[in-house]
Amino acid sequence: MQRYLILWTLLTVGVTNLYADTAESDAGATSNGYISLKTAFGTSFSVYAAGDEKAENGVLLIPDQWGLDDNVRHWADRFAKLGYRALAVDLYDSRRVSDAKMAAEVFSQIDPVWIDADLKGALKYMKQSQHHIVSMGWGVGAEHALMLALQEPRDISAVIAYYGLPVTDDQSLNVLNGPVLTIFAKRDVTISDEKIKTFEESMAVLGKKLVELNLDADHGFANPRAKTYNEHASNEAWDATQEFLTRHLAASGKN
Repeated sequence: MQRYLILWTLLTVGVTNLYADTAESDAGATSNGYISLKTAFGTSFSVYAAGDEKAENGVLLIPDQWGLDDNVRHWADRFAKLGYRALAVDLYDSRRVSDAKMAAEVFSQIDPVWIDADLKGALKYMKQSQHHIVSMGWGVGAEHALMLALQEPRDISAVIAYYGLPVTDDQSLNVLNGPVLTIFAKRDVTISDEKIKTFEESMAVLGKKLVELNLDADHGFANPRAKTYNEHASNEAWDATQEFLTRHLAASGKN
C-alpha cells in the first residue's frame, strides 16, 4: 500500500526526475547475503549481494519470472568467485513462487514502474563502488537488463541477455554504450527468428558490438526449476558468459 500511495502522490504533482536520489543501503555487506536498499520513491527492496563490496567490476542480476530463487543466488555466487561484485534484485518483495503458474501470476501483478525503480536503485547503489557494471537477466529479466542499458547508457558497460525478447528499434538501440551478449535457444517458441534477425541487423547497422550464441535448447534452459532446463546448454552459456566478460571488459582496460 505504501508504494501505491507514494506513486500516486508523485504522479499527481508532476515529478519529472523520479530517480535523482541515490539509493541508500540499510546495512553493509562484506560477505554473501541480503541487504536492503532504497528506491527514489523512498521504498525499500532487497537484493542478494555477493563478492567484494569494493570490486571494480559488478554484475547486476535480474531474475526471470521465477524471482530471486536459489538458482539466481547461485549465479551471483559464481560471479563473486570470479572477483565481481554481484547484486541480484528481489522484484517480488520476498514472495516465493512454487510453480510456473504462480510465477506468471505474481510477475503480472508487478507494476513496471516499480521494477524500474528497484533496478535503478540497485544500479545507483553499485555505482558507489563499482566502476563498470554489467546488467544481466534471464527471460523477462533479460528484457529489463537491456532496457536498463538503454535508459542508463553511461552506467552500464555491457549487457548479457539469456533468451529475452530483443529491442529492435534503431533509435533506442543507438544509445547503447557497450557490447551485448545474447544467448538464444533454437527451440524457443516465444521469440521469432524474424525478431532476432531484425535485432541483429539493427545492431550491425548502428555499429554496435553484438556477440550471439544460439543453443540447441528451449526457453528457460538455464533454470533447474523449469521443465525445459538443459544442464549442458546452461554450462555452455556460462562458459560463453565468462569469455564475454573477460574479453570485452579486459579489452577496455576494465578487468
